[in-house]
Amino acid sequence: MTGFSRELHAFAEDPGAFVAIGPDEERILTDRYCVTFAPGDHFWSASVQWLRFHAGDVEAGVAEIRRLMAARGRHAAAWAVGPSATPEGLVDLLLGLGLVAESDEGSLILVLTQPPRVEPSPFDLRLVSTAAEYLDAIEVGNQGFGLPAEDALDERGRARDSFESEHAGRQSVRLLALDGDRPVATGRAWRSPFGLYLGGGATIPSDRRRGAMSAVVAAAWQEAVRRGTPALVTFGGTMAAAVLSRSASGRSAGSGTWSTGSAGELVDSTAAGQQARSSFVESREADDAQPEHRRVTYEVTLTHASVIQCL
Repeated sequence: MTGFSRELHAFAEDPGAFVAIGPDEERILTDRYCVTFAPGDHFWSASVQWLRFHAGDVEAGVAEIRRLMAARGRHAAAWAVGPSATPEGLVDLLLGLGLVAESDEGSLILVLTQPPRVEPSPFDLRLVSTAAEYLDAIEVGNQGFGLPAEDALDERGRARDSFESEHAGRQSVRLLALDGDRPVATGRAWRSPFGLYLGGGATIPSDRRRGAMSAVVAAAWQEAVRRGTPALVTFGGTMAAAVLSRSASGRSAGSGTWSTGSAGELVDSTAAGQQARSSFVESREADDAQPEHRRVTYEVTLTHASVIQCL
């Protein structure tokens, strides 16, 4: 990751350990892991990152985190294992303890430290500032991620409380892209001392590949600059890998070329043998809508794949 500071590198790998959290969230940060609990019952409302176990301690560490989850009535969590996670081979060790692959595909960790090159957009981008706009963003996410009816109902039911918490804490900002008066894409940008982390990016199926998510990314970059932390971290799907590797070529900071490995995961062809980042989630039904990155130039940094954990 030549050209990136150590802090930005760490933030890109494990944003959950660095982003600001709200009054309705809880973070447990130790020298071995970071667990964050957010409202809701979905697997993504409990996340585990920043994994630094010693050899032989993985099973005990997993049991410890499961006890934390059980004490809070959680049944599943999203685990993220970055290239700096220890011990070596942690992904296989976790699979051996019962975690299951979410899919055979992976994704990229993407970092922007200079303005993205984005084609002119027909979309109106705004920062969510009202409860009505917040509910619009939730509905876009429900459609974009294809949430089951029960999960979508839970998201709607918590919308007002979540809006008030986010608005009061100002730890993050929601972005909403509109085509006329019709909401079509959304994302949430969490602030940190090192930049913004853009997650929850979704476009409604009828409007994908029109550049709506690229417009959201560009707006998130502008927000990062406005806050005085000009860096943006987000994740992109394997479908975007070829375009990203071409658009990143020739970039000075952290650029590289990535290709698809034999098992479907992404491997860094410029640094063979680097441990892949892996994300652990509860359900194969959670098929995240992948944003369109065709129109944004990124500095591609690390790799990311997915597996499942349940209690």
